[in-house]
Amino acid sequence: LSAGVQQHDWPAIPHRSPCLLHEGKIPFSFPDRVATIPCMDDAISPALLDCLLCRKDGSFSPIAVEEAVKARECEPGTYVWITLRTPSSAELERWAEAFALHPLAIEDALQAHQRPKMERYGEMLFVVLKTVHHEDGKAAVLVNEVMLFVGQAFFIAVVYNENDLIAEARATLQERAAWGSGAAFHAVADVAVDHFAEVLEGLQKDILDVEEQVFATPRSSHAERIFHLKREVLNVRRVLAPLATSFERLYRDEAKWHGLPWIDARLIPYFRDVHDHVLHYNEALESQESLLTSALTVTATLVGMRQNEDMRRISAWGAIIAVPTMIAGVYGMNFRYMPEISWPLGYPVALLVMAGISGGLYISFRRLGWL
Repeated sequence: LSAGVQQHDWPAIPHRSPCLLHEGKIPFSFPDRVATIPCMDDAISPALLDCLLCRKDGSFSPIAVEEAVKARECEPGTYVWITLRTPSSAELERWAEAFALHPLAIEDALQAHQRPKMERYGEMLFVVLKTVHHEDGKAAVLVNEVMLFVGQAFFIAVVYNENDLIAEARATLQERAAWGSGAAFHAVADVAVDHFAEVLEGLQKDILDVEEQVFATPRSSHAERIFHLKREVLNVRRVLAPLATSFERLYRDEAKWHGLPWIDARLIPYFRDVHDHVLHYNEALESQESLLTSALTVTATLVGMRQNEDMRRISAWGAIIAVPTMIAGVYGMNFRYMPEISWPLGYPVALLVMAGISGGLYISFRRLGWL
């Protein structure tokens, strides 16, 4: 499945009395199964974080689980907001049957670590978003996952691990809460994308720090840390880049969304703003990746230069030591007829010659910058 928005043809479920649906008396059929709305009284579990009713005026109020299905149909213009944290397969299937969620979307929700995407099933939209968090001091980025099921009368969010994204998004809705479940979808997407700004700021600090260390301590290799940062930047790009295509299609192809009545026309500029943020952050990540590539090239160059300097220094000292070694070797052969051996000044003259030549070589190498 592509990262963009995909539409799947699926027979619409006939509209029935919500009260009968709630009581479990009216079956509705999928092509591969026939299910009946279960009684939700026993569906309460630690996985359920929120079960709220959003009214036309944008106000939220808690609602009993057994009233959620009935309320979403009996009160036009309202929608139910449900948040689940790491639900089990059985729990998620209960909610799927209660709200007629597509089985393929449920399958993706049960198999975590999905790629960010949007998929349309009839009048329902299934969205996979990634949330990121930068750990200060560790140069590490934590990635969490949020899955959304959005319909005209319901907004179901499935989160994993500890994640405050949904509560934060609901706090930002304000007057837009009265614009329907599409506004809830936008709020969650907007907050999730804005979290990338904090991560980019943290990564930028890490990159500036490693750049300073590269030039401050050129004799140390920083390749390992640069590779680590580069991997983190690539991970963030991998979870951000697919959203660009999805949100672009969401606000550009308005005719395609005519069949989604829960997307208020007033939300289109807001989705465009989210798309602009995604593009901006993606460009910033590309710049950071380029900086890290340059830093890696510089550190490799500095290491090569340091090795060349070491080799020149070793060669210079080798040449200086070779001169007295050669002279001492010649006069240490103990031949019988060597005029300088019997000369009273031979020894001091030999020492002076060795010292003079070595000193001259030292001065020459110093001037050349080898020592």
